[in-house]
Amino acid sequence: MALNESTRSLPKQVWQLGWISFFNDVCTEMAYPILALFMVAIGQGPAALGLVEGVAEAIVSFMKGASGVHTDITGRRVPYIQSGYFLTSASKPIIAFARSWPLVLVARALDRFGKGIRTTARDTLIVDTMGKDRLGAAFGLHRAMDTAGAFTGVLLTLAMLYIFKSSSPLATYRTIFLVSVVPGALCVLLTLRLREAHADAAPAEAATQRPKINLREMPAGYWKALGITTVFALANSSDTFLVLRASDAFKASGPANAAIAAIWAYALYNLVYTLASYPAGELSDRIGRWWVLGIGWLLYAGVYAGFAVARGAFIWPLFAVYGIYIGMTDGVSKALVGDFSPKQGKGTAMGLYYMITGFATLAASGVMGILWNVYGYRTAFFFGAITALASVVLVVMFGRRPKKVEGRE
Repeated sequence: MALNESTRSLPKQVWQLGWISFFNDVCTEMAYPILALFMVAIGQGPAALGLVEGVAEAIVSFMKGASGVHTDITGRRVPYIQSGYFLTSASKPIIAFARSWPLVLVARALDRFGKGIRTTARDTLIVDTMGKDRLGAAFGLHRAMDTAGAFTGVLLTLAMLYIFKSSSPLATYRTIFLVSVVPGALCVLLTLRLREAHADAAPAEAATQRPKINLREMPAGYWKALGITTVFALANSSDTFLVLRASDAFKASGPANAAIAAIWAYALYNLVYTLASYPAGELSDRIGRWWVLGIGWLLYAGVYAGFAVARGAFIWPLFAVYGIYIGMTDGVSKALVGDFSPKQGKGTAMGLYYMITGFATLAASGVMGILWNVYGYRTAFFFGAITALASVVLVVMFGRRPKKVEGRE
């Protein structure tokens, strides 16, 4: 991400939220790449991992929707952000002391509950803070800083794996989970500096901004955006399948080296994601969100088709292109929802988007796993590619630059 006059001119609050996400992702991505390895080390198989991650993702999808409605009712965003990041940071030492899957499930549920209550509030606070014309740039900056933290976290984990390679793997994993608490604590401390976007509003005025939620009053453009992004979400399975496929592709180098190579490929993806996010967000402010999303989803389809047939070293460029795809779509899709969010229902609009697309992504991961087990990885990845292409067709047919939404600031 290039630091230029355009990025420096964004509001201080957007930068604060970016740094909070940076440190949170250092914490999270130190732990996430080794979770499956840790589960194996404590004697738990793929079924236990699937149960843990399935329950965790169901919790986060539901809570993103529920918290969005609640932030609109209370008229406040910051308390949800603060408590959400605290719960996520507090979950890491619980995993470190786990000896079986139930305690890992408790920790992951706590982590995802925290993510569920903070994410909608945080992104709605960005919408509250920004004008419509630069919403893509604001989300692009936030995603770039978030993913820079993820890249840093993965590198720290790789460094610790090398440093402690003579120790038992289980002891190393536990140490990594404990060390990840440090950036998590820094993240929580930074949330204490946040302020509501309309903190200076008079009490009577603030009270009038607390709406009675009515989904029928959402603009038609919002429902179109939600529908098309949900179709894509049905193709968007968990990144763990990519890491699993990479590990399989590198298996000729031995199991240990294959796992490390797969994590390096995941780090490459995060690096490219970081570099692509802000330019993509700013571009969407200029040419429209749908164009950027459509191109990004087309790249996704190409990457999934590539994973169906690629071998060995060809995995590396696929991870790089995958980083371009996510950089072009993650922040831009949030900005698109923000474009169509009415003034007195922004939290609800953002939360409903997260909840529906989250459950669709959960379904996509389930289908991916079943297809992989029954028909092999090629069929699974081709299914994802074809479904993504269907969403691109919908963009061409129905996507267009949004007009100003009545009631938006």
